[in-house]
Amino acid sequence: MRIGPRSKPLSLRKHASRATVPTEAALRGTLRVLLWVVLCSMVAEPAPARGQGIIEGFSGDVETQYNLFTSKTTEGSGTTRKTQVNNLINTVNLRLNYDLLPTLNLNTGVAYQSNISDPAGDEAGVRTELTRLRPYVWMTLRDTTYTGAVGYDLQRQSLKPSGLPEVTLNQESLNANLNWNPTGLPSLQFLLRRTNTYDDERSSQDKTEDYVFVKPEYVYGGLDVYYAGTYLKTDDKVLNFDSTQWSHEGRLLYSKNFLDNRIAFTTDNRVRFTEINTTTAGQGEVSAPVIPVAGLSAPSNIPQNVTLAPNPNLIDGNLTAAAGPDSVLVIPALGGDTRPRNLGLDFLAPVELNRLDVWVRVTDSSGSVVTLPQNIASLYLWEIYTSTDNINWSRFRLGQSAPFGPFDPRFEIDFPSVRTRYIKVVVSPLSETALATTTVNQISVTEIQASVTAPAQSVSSSLNQTFQNYTLDLKAILFRTPSLYYNFNGYYFQFDPSGQQRYNISNGLYFNHQLTSVFTTSANASVEFGSEGDQTRTALLYYAALTAIPFKTLTNSLVFNGNNEFIGGRTNMTNGVVLYNTAQLYKGIDAILNLGANFITNEVDDGRSLDRRELYMNVGAGITPHPNLTMNLYYTGKLTYFTGDLAGRSSDATENRLDFTLSFTPVRTLFLFAGVNVASATRQDTAVQQTYGLNWAPFPDGSLQFSFYFVDNYYPDRSRIIQPTLRWYPGLKRRSYFEFSYQYNDTETGSQQIESQTFTATLKIFF
Repeated sequence: MRIGPRSKPLSLRKHASRATVPTEAALRGTLRVLLWVVLCSMVAEPAPARGQGIIEGFSGDVETQYNLFTSKTTEGSGTTRKTQVNNLINTVNLRLNYDLLPTLNLNTGVAYQSNISDPAGDEAGVRTELTRLRPYVWMTLRDTTYTGAVGYDLQRQSLKPSGLPEVTLNQESLNANLNWNPTGLPSLQFLLRRTNTYDDERSSQDKTEDYVFVKPEYVYGGLDVYYAGTYLKTDDKVLNFDSTQWSHEGRLLYSKNFLDNRIAFTTDNRVRFTEINTTTAGQGEVSAPVIPVAGLSAPSNIPQNVTLAPNPNLIDGNLTAAAGPDSVLVIPALGGDTRPRNLGLDFLAPVELNRLDVWVRVTDSSGSVVTLPQNIASLYLWEIYTSTDNINWSRFRLGQSAPFGPFDPRFEIDFPSVRTRYIKVVVSPLSETALATTTVNQISVTEIQASVTAPAQSVSSSLNQTFQNYTLDLKAILFRTPSLYYNFNGYYFQFDPSGQQRYNISNGLYFNHQLTSVFTTSANASVEFGSEGDQTRTALLYYAALTAIPFKTLTNSLVFNGNNEFIGGRTNMTNGVVLYNTAQLYKGIDAILNLGANFITNEVDDGRSLDRRELYMNVGAGITPHPNLTMNLYYTGKLTYFTGDLAGRSSDATENRLDFTLSFTPVRTLFLFAGVNVASATRQDTAVQQTYGLNWAPFPDGSLQFSFYFVDNYYPDRSRIIQPTLRWYPGLKRRSYFEFSYQYNDTETGSQQIESQTFTATLKIFF
């Protein structure tokens, strides 16, 4: 969450008429790194042992990659356009990780990359050379009670187009952190960072950010209490813009069991206050943060109709930790969850915004953080959806690529201003085959930040926001046999300055009993009272299930559930019944059969209603006739009837989905995979996706590895990818390698056909 001027990518237009100072900042940063290394080495052990130890602490790698990309685009009229791009990428990483003392560690190094791109053909651009230089140094002190570190980092990125002046951006970071964890006493986290972002002349960018984070926390038994304070100051000297953001959050969590665990008591209380003050000369545009109440996520092939689940990791302020499995933007080349990722925010009340920053963590196969290449970042297409209820979503913007920050690992998604309570981005993950020409192995979303970008003179000079949330949960066991317990749950939260309030009180009874050796039953019923804004809410929820396990290999469950809800004079009713069946028909053959029906009625303010009846079936089998052969076949069908005043007239809709996968390992060095997915729905074209794969390592030691990837998609647009890859490890340790890769891609969209080929040769040496 930040406030400040809009980030500016390297721009040729704004710098074309100015000369630059090519190396001053880089030399200054590099000399600082070398000075750190020399000083730290002088305070280490005696000279002979010190020299030997430091040499052992050195490591690095060198990589050279040649990439040839050709593309031909054919229009329906027969017009063709051809493009060819030659890329030569050289990368050098030098690292020193050495323990100067038993508790003092030095971690320093420098990373350099040069990317020469030479396009040719129709509509070809100019030859460019992009260079990146990043020296860094960290000193870390580790003890059983505390950990402290200080560090310096310089990132310098230069773009030199042919015939134009060089464009350079720099970012310097000074960091300090402390973690104190004494036994039996409160712990403390402290983080201090100063970041300077500027061009060499400090004429188009000259911004300083100071960030302070402090969190004392005390945990004892069932008590967890903490305070988290954040300070962020932004000073932009080019736009004469200054902002200060304070954030204070306090939390009290207490959990305790009483009376031989018959009573369980939990309370969770949280208050967050945010204050933002700005001063500006009224020049340019600035971004003011829009603070969400909750983060949301879910994978789904139907983004128009999906309920996103809470995901607090998307808004926890941690920009380096992945926000869960739903945030992974890479799928394995041979199988995996290909559904688009739905990542959203809930603001509790409608707010105006026009930008989302999606932060990501990019790592290689060893887990080290690496840079995401721009050509990979541009492959992601981000769709924007809005909603009023987190159920029905309207697409606000079609899928488009988004700029990826030159220093900060984030996608900057701008769109026309919209006022909404819920907003989400929908993006399809890339297959790891698309990353074959890079060192990138995993890409995960870590944070989503919302903001509204507006002229500086229109930004409020002061903004205060308060969020309060209180929760109480009480569980009391009335009988252990049969199991019967009472559950009370209540929560209240308020968001200011909008004054939005919501509370809910729930009282419920929960029952579970083993009737016989075959039959088990469970049931519950609860009554809820609450309000949202000026509307009151009353609901009756109920559930009943009967489970039969006549054999170890057969399980049957009949489940009935319902929710009768009354909100502001409107009635919403949902009742459903489902029969679940699972069976092991034979050793290695497992089958499922689920049949269900939902009956839903929704009223609106004028008394009109929409009735929906849903019938669905899920049937499938997993077959493993041999340990080396696995097959899965699943079908899901759904039929929906719409009636009532809002439907206008009776109508129906169908959805069908068929999934088949097969994997076969005939020998230890050969793996085969095939998959077919067919999805159809009323008023939508049938989508067919076929995936075929082969992985082959012809030698048991894996020194020579060959892989082949093929995928054929119909959506109904058709795309086909064919990619063989050959990698050779000449050494016994299987680190340094030669790799040759070829990719053929053919895409048909409407009347347009795009055919592209990519040849890549890579040499990587570790030392």
